Amino acid sequence: MACIMAGGVGSRFWPASTADRPKQFLDILGLDRSLLQLTYDRYRELGLMPEDIFVITNAQYVDMVLEHLPDIPKNQIVGEPSRKNTAPAAYIGNALIQSIYGDAAVIMAPSDHHIEDQQAFYDVVHRGEHFLQEHDALITIGIEPAFPHTGYGYINFIDENAAPFKVRSFTEKPDLDTATKFLETGEYLWNAGIFMWKTNTLNNAFESHSPEIKAIVDNHLIIRQGTIDTASLEQVFNQLPDASIDYEIMERADNVYTIPANMQWTDLGSWKSLFDKSSKTEQKNVDLSDNSIVSDARRNLIYAPGKKVIVKGLEDYMVIVENNTLVICPLDDDQEVKKWRNKFVQRDQELHR
Repeated sequence: MACIMAGGVGSRFWPASTADRPKQFLDILGLDRSLLQLTYDRYRELGLMPEDIFVITNAQYVDMVLEHLPDIPKNQIVGEPSRKNTAPAAYIGNALIQSIYGDAAVIMAPSDHHIEDQQAFYDVVHRGEHFLQEHDALITIGIEPAFPHTGYGYINFIDENAAPFKVRSFTEKPDLDTATKFLETGEYLWNAGIFMWKTNTLNNAFESHSPEIKAIVDNHLIIRQGTIDTASLEQVFNQLPDASIDYEIMERADNVYTIPANMQWTDLGSWKSLFDKSSKTEQKNVDLSDNSIVSDARRNLIYAPGKKVIVKGLEDYMVIVENNTLVICPLDDDQEVKKWRNKFVQRDQELHR
């Protein structure tokens, strides 16, 4: 079974990604498929049928998910009334899957990652499935680091005979010196946020490490014939804390393992990450516009679908034109986009009071 997390706003991809249509529903890669559709395609190629694939999203995006993934039964799309992070989403998705399939193997992953080497991904998943058949384990897929990235979390593992390796600890977004030392040891991986477990194992993990979330869901969520009762889901979310699966479970459990993967993975979390993975022109630009003139410019990202754009004399910049908004800033400042987006949202709210 696959559980796709598709409820985020994608604020670091603003202004293309908005609250009304976030990035998982955009063809951000220019492949005529949204990121959500590409994620779904990946699990279909793995051999899963539509009835094996579940989507956790925000309630306002349920119809959009159905528009993008019309083959998935509607009861397998969970629309969260509010955003409470990944731990509640994981447990509720797990409960729904278990109500239909019993003690099943599940892979839980975000909807906005790009994986270039699909076969390497399939090999890692199959290895994880075989491990889960014989071990009561929680698996996190680790990415073999290409450089000391300071925007990713890291997994420290115990290097034994063969993967999966026992996880020793997690570190969230270290500074450059720490990340460099991590790579020198050869015992650290990037944390991709892609997990595998069996439903009973995750149940037990919540009972041991996050009993509050488990009790709220178990006591109030109603699932009838594989369908979550909407009123009970609302009641549950009124009580749930905001908590991540990493903190609630993965960092606390003692049966966590990792499988290193070299599958050309990219967390498409920002414009810079899109630039890094996209094919470049002779001048090292990434031009995702439909009608542009680019002169005396190098190493820029130009994203302006349906717009006429002229770029001259820029180096290492991003030029984004979408939704009546223009953003021009250095590529290395792309993490500021979320802050700018929030300022505009706050300004709009104040104007409409």
